[in-house]
Amino acid sequence: MPETDKDNDMNAPDDEQAAQEEVVVGDQEDEQEADEPQVSVERTGPCECVIRIEASADYLRDRYQQELASLQREVKLPGFRRGRAPIGLVERRLGTTIKSDLISSVVGECYERAVDENDLTVVADTEAPDLEDVSWQPGQPADFTFRCEVMPQVEVEESRYKGLKVDAPALAVTDELMEAEKGRFAQQFATWEEVSGEGIDWDDYVEARVSVPDADWSSMIGFFPRSEKIGPLEVEGLKGLLAGAKLGDELEAEARVDEEGAGSEAALAPLAGQTVKVQIAIERATRRKVPDVDDELAKKLGMSGVDEIEQMVQERLEGALAQRKNEIAQQMVIDRLLETLTFELPESLVERAA
Repeated sequence: MPETDKDNDMNAPDDEQAAQEEVVVGDQEDEQEADEPQVSVERTGPCECVIRIEASADYLRDRYQQELASLQREVKLPGFRRGRAPIGLVERRLGTTIKSDLISSVVGECYERAVDENDLTVVADTEAPDLEDVSWQPGQPADFTFRCEVMPQVEVEESRYKGLKVDAPALAVTDELMEAEKGRFAQQFATWEEVSGEGIDWDDYVEARVSVPDADWSSMIGFFPRSEKIGPLEVEGLKGLLAGAKLGDELEAEARVDEEGAGSEAALAPLAGQTVKVQIAIERATRRKVPDVDDELAKKLGMSGVDEIEQMVQERLEGALAQRKNEIAQQMVIDRLLETLTFELPESLVERAA
């Protein structure tokens, strides 16, 4: 007969029951959380700092018991239903993993807190503890030290920038910019239309029956000629090949079988990386049609006329140019200040740049 939860609970060893009771008692006694770990940051140089993390025995014990109790509610061990395994057994089976994960989690949280609260830009950890080698046991405190390379703190005196003038470029809305922006605006409302009597353009979307006779392979594939790729086939000169072609045309070309793409096609897989003959039978083509910016488009958008569209586009352009001018001016100020400032940079950052 299979074991029931009741049988499992009755047959649990005494030490496992004691361990379970001990945790419950501990939780009741420690209703108030232990103090958070102490985190300190000491600047030991313009580009160096030391991060120290000290976690008390009480704090780590409480966290450990919480993690153990949480895992006990979720874990499923042989002979027990999920959440019914004695906590002592869970601890014996998974205690090492819990302790390792706990230390990594606490150190990670404290490290991030040190960085955020002290506004550090860490370039590299020059000295860091190997958390996998940490041997921690419940009831023990733990402390960790990181030595880091950080970006320097640069204080700029008010006299260096107050009254500083830069000649930012004049950015104005020109007729050329206006037409380009109107074109971008109209593209939002473009539609796709069938290409029938006229020839195919490189920017059309084409659907064709594509065959590789050597592999006895055929498939209906949609593609853009400008990509010079049809499914798993790389067709150099595809734009020129299809230029002016019409529906119903059957074309031949050479193509390289893409090694990655061929993996999904069993028949093409043996030809990966090789050049093969390809037959392309065009069955359908659609073309993106961008509407004119006129009264008709304005009416569709619920506007009074094309003048309203142009006014909106003009305002957008002026706003974008004003923002760009401000960004350029800010960068020019920074560049001017950098010419007058001297400060150290982290060695590893300089080495990477070199």
